[in-house]
Amino acid sequence: MLLERRERSLRFPAELTKPVLLIAAYGAWILVFRMLCLSFLIYFLTRAGRSATFEEINEAFSNNEVPFIGLSAVLFALLLKGLSPLIDRSGALSFSWKEIKSAYIPGFLRGSVLGLSIVAAFLLLGSFRFVGFFVQIEDTPLVILGIILRIGALLSIGLCEEYLFRSQGYTLPIRVLALSVVYCVVKLAQFDLSWMHFATLLLFSTVLAIRRLNEGTFLNGAGFWSGILIVFHPLFSLPIFGSDFSGIFLLKYQTQSNIPAFISGGAGGPLSSVAFQAVLLIEVVRGLLAYQKSRKL
Repeated sequence: MLLERRERSLRFPAELTKPVLLIAAYGAWILVFRMLCLSFLIYFLTRAGRSATFEEINEAFSNNEVPFIGLSAVLFALLLKGLSPLIDRSGALSFSWKEIKSAYIPGFLRGSVLGLSIVAAFLLLGSFRFVGFFVQIEDTPLVILGIILRIGALLSIGLCEEYLFRSQGYTLPIRVLALSVVYCVVKLAQFDLSWMHFATLLLFSTVLAIRRLNEGTFLNGAGFWSGILIVFHPLFSLPIFGSDFSGIFLLKYQTQSNIPAFISGGAGGPLSSVAFQAVLLIEVVRGLLAYQKSRKL
């Protein structure tokens, strides 16, 4: 009897089989898609016999990395929807426009407000300096197109990856934490991240998982994540995931600031900020307290 219980405890949970296979497939998809995008860039830069240096190729890929990841997330989500009769018999990998209005949009607004609050705090503390508007009259259509493309990519990353990682909720804390770690590992496959970025993403992934538990849907967390990324990156031109972009408002990190670089994130942007990590830690604690309270009711 004891041996049977031990074997049962060591057996891989059947309900995790599909999520693990989906995440593994997404990881493989990312690597293949990165190679395809890199091959396309090399072909484009070396067309008509023109030679391109490694630095040029690397810079071109880095400048377009966020749109590439957004496109890969959308294509993988569409692939899942196309195969939904085969891989999603329970209907867990689905959502409606009504759910978007009731969960995604409020989450997006909360994320935008939090992102604006963090940017405003760093501006007041002198960590960042406003240097002007990037959009100029003579090149407005091209610039606006680039900003819209970047916003679309971040919306896609937030929605499609949350759709993949958290459309099926987990109530066991160990599984929530494990999924957060796996999410960060996937992000390491997508971007060249520092350990500060990794720590921030681990905290944020935990926040999103707890929101999934409390709200009953992944859409609230997806909107929350996208709102923050859009405020930081295409709106205020702050780097995310090691990627720089000139958005609508140009903010630059002040190297002569009295605030240490690790507090504001320095040249790495708010995603490598200890202050932002503290905010996320508070959000984790608040979410856990709300979850415990809901379970007692």
